[in-house]
Amino acid sequence: MIIGDALRKLLSAGGFVIFDLGDQSEYVQFSIERGSISLFWPNVTEKLASTLAAAAQLSQQVGASTDVAADGLYADFGRDVEKAEQFTTRAFEQIFGKTLFRVNVRQETD
Repeated sequence: MIIGDALRKLLSAGGFVIFDLGDQSEYVQFSIERGSISLFWPNVTEKLASTLAAAAQLSQQVGASTDVAADGLYADFGRDVEKAEQFTTRAFEQIFGKTLFRVNVRQETD
């Protein structure tokens, strides 16, 4: 799937990747921190801030270690592409209430 492919590229090349379904206020973004896939769920938009607790709960459910900070949620997925992909899919479906038909991917490598 496109999400898993982008996360594997992130692991090998570094940088960051952002997934959205066309609404730029609803997105999931990852970067590489200390060799791990790291989610950052910022509280910069009302939509993301209002879903912070749900995102923290979901990331814990799929096995990520989490930290809620003043600027948002940080979750470490290690090098587990499957868990990060599962989180992304479930975030769009369960948190944003969207069905994944076409995922937009914005990726920059180091």
